[in-house]
Amino acid sequence: MTNDFSKWLEATSMSDARRAKKGMERSWKKTKHAPHAHRKFRKFESGTFGLELEFRVESDRGERHYTEEQKEAIKQELKDKLYDIIWKRPQSYTYSPDQLRDDWSEFSQDKYPEYEDISDWENDNEAPEEPDKEDYEDDEEYQDELEAWKDDHEEWKEKYDAMEAEIGAFDHDKLQAEFIQEIIDEERWNDYEIHAGDDHYMSDFSTKAEEYQELLEDLGWSAEIDGNYADGWNIHEDGDGICELTSPIMTGKDINSLMQLFDHAQHEVTDGRTSCHIHIGMPEDTDGFDLVAMTTLTDEPRLVQDLPDRDFASFANFNNDLQYTIDRKLEPGVYSKEEFMAEIKGLDRTGTNISAFSRHGTVEFRYLSSDVLDTPDMVLGWVNYFLTLPKIARGRKQIKIGEGRYGLTYLTRMSNGGVRVDKSPEGKVKQEPGSPEDLRRTKKESPYEKKKAELRLGMVSRYVEKMRLDHFLMMYSGPRHEPIMSHVRSALDMIKERHPKVKEVMATIQGDPHLTDFRNIQLVAKYLTMAEVFRYSRLPDEFRRIATAAVNKDFDVTRKNVEGWKKHL
Repeated sequence: MTNDFSKWLEATSMSDARRAKKGMERSWKKTKHAPHAHRKFRKFESGTFGLELEFRVESDRGERHYTEEQKEAIKQELKDKLYDIIWKRPQSYTYSPDQLRDDWSEFSQDKYPEYEDISDWENDNEAPEEPDKEDYEDDEEYQDELEAWKDDHEEWKEKYDAMEAEIGAFDHDKLQAEFIQEIIDEERWNDYEIHAGDDHYMSDFSTKAEEYQELLEDLGWSAEIDGNYADGWNIHEDGDGICELTSPIMTGKDINSLMQLFDHAQHEVTDGRTSCHIHIGMPEDTDGFDLVAMTTLTDEPRLVQDLPDRDFASFANFNNDLQYTIDRKLEPGVYSKEEFMAEIKGLDRTGTNISAFSRHGTVEFRYLSSDVLDTPDMVLGWVNYFLTLPKIARGRKQIKIGEGRYGLTYLTRMSNGGVRVDKSPEGKVKQEPGSPEDLRRTKKESPYEKKKAELRLGMVSRYVEKMRLDHFLMMYSGPRHEPIMSHVRSALDMIKERHPKVKEVMATIQGDPHLTDFRNIQLVAKYLTMAEVFRYSRLPDEFRRIATAAVNKDFDVTRKNVEGWKKHL
């Protein structure tokens, strides 16, 4: 693989990240406007990061904590006892089974099929006997009886098939597992003479919080309990029985103190459901392209390898889910820097959480569980790796999402920080000339160019706003026709009370007050402009972008979207 990192389109492994670092050093030395021009990257720890670290404690209500190993042992003992009861093996009883038998009977009584085997049902529901032609002298009478038998037999066969399907679908092991899980969830195993062994009694949250406040202060940090301290650690209870430590902004200088904190925290109770989230500081001029690029870089197969017990689906969905959402939101076309950032705001959190940028100025990596406290070097290894990704994302000119699942979409850096979206192209999309840093810079326009752009913008804006609605309806068709019509109807409902001509035409329409007939919409549409429809409705994104661009005097985006719109139509 080449060290020309700007052309990479795939995730970046840990080894590739080290090679990228060297490539960036060489490339940025040649770039006049690079943010880190002529700077040596001696360590991966360059940059800022933060941690959110969770572990379990006893809650303030005094509840015991049971390990997952204890719960699995309880499940197995319950399963063994149920087996004895269900299959009537009293010789194995070393306990009183009455309570377990009664509870199982109550739980399962309505969940078994009425018959254990289809042959038992047949014995109670004999098939109708087919009439014998020899028993009838009158052929017409026989045919009548035969037709009646066919109806009865068809009805009987339907009942037979339904019962057979019910018997076949019944899963005794699944029913037993549901019963056991209910006992586990309600912590009722003591009712059946089952004990968890040595209960895990830990200090309550208040005591534990004071312990870590003292430790952190001894290590040279400030710390606050149940506060919102910007310059130090915050200690708070995150859910029932979970203590969370939230760090201040840290750098490589804090590594030694951080290792001492990890050493102290190794004795705490952690599992795949307690998290160690890592926040990586992003440059102030980070744009939307940088953020989406971050979702394409993470070495997720390596994370699965390093964290075999982590429940990623529940706590750190992989980035293809986020990319699917992004792809659904984006229409083909050119977006300005501001438009693209607006499109990707408010996305759900995944393993690479880019929504954290709008709130914290960071990207949050949610993959690690706090089980990694057993191997502190692994935590630092991942911190170092994540710290390189903003630099690599910054150096990308193009990324692709969706390959192998829902089509292929290319995102390409454009001048002035813009982004072009190409969906399902026939071949590879060409990258823009120039370096990533040059493309992201906002180019200053001369007074003449600015005035010329404003004049051209006026023409495009007037073209969009003055287009008659009937002209638009005449041109537009396809699978999205009906959804768009619903927006048009809602706009007309508001406009008709303000627009005399529309109100007059609506009064002549008989029996169609909600404009369900497309022909009636056409009658009204010739009196309206697109500007009026934009004003009173929320049309799909591609049309809304045209209007927004026109209002914001963004000529290039307006022109390109209008051209794309016309081609689409």
